Amino acid sequence: MKIIKYQESYSSVNLRRLALPFAVWLSALGFLVALLFLSLFVPSIQKYWLLLSIFTILLFASSKNHINRLIYQIRTFRFGKRGEDTVVKELSKHLDDSYIYVENYQIPNTRIGDIDGLLIGPKGVIILEVKNYNGVFRISGPDMYRRLRGDIYKLYERSPFEQTIRQKEYLTKFLREKGVDTHVIPTVVLVTGKINAISGETGVFIAEINKLTNHIFEMSQVSQWSPEFSEKTIAALGLKGQK
Repeated sequence: MKIIKYQESYSSVNLRRLALPFAVWLSALGFLVALLFLSLFVPSIQKYWLLLSIFTILLFASSKNHINRLIYQIRTFRFGKRGEDTVVKELSKHLDDSYIYVENYQIPNTRIGDIDGLLIGPKGVIILEVKNYNGVFRISGPDMYRRLRGDIYKLYERSPFEQTIRQKEYLTKFLREKGVDTHVIPTVVLVTGKINAISGETGVFIAEINKLTNHIFEMSQVSQWSPEFSEKTIAALGLKGQK
């Protein structure tokens, strides 16, 4: 499988954005702790021990909630990035070079966010929305329910189906305006989550990570597909010459 990196992922951008304030806070706290330690052995600093102690406690106490939120956000984005990397690794193991994977594509002149992955090849254009949701899910139409315990499920507020359907609509329109009329297939990939049951029309395909490639192989090949058609699609997306 060939891979084109269109842009940094949303998770990567936010990880880099959050890294600086966290590093500054950690450095400041580390500096104060080091001074406190030195004050035990350096007479010239000992007279400031109480002041340093108070300042260190105030810094930690005043920023505790903010730092906890920061750590939570960093973990969340790292988890999301790891999920995206897992999907690329899984597809690369099973798909040959008739498939081209575009990472983090942004449809020009739209405000619907970036698409985690576009898989272009014999099956058409597959939108891959990668979700690192934990837990066991039941899917009923456009709704996802997450298992709380036993056979008790609760509506999960972060259903990705509407977003993925919108991406399909915008991408289909965009490609047609560029002279490419092909299947655009919206697919949601659960990297860590498990599917208990699916009922009703979701409007998208949904698959666990270990079943993703089988799901792709079971799709019908588009009649107009050829290596040249894939190149035409890549050009329409504005990716000609990118690696």
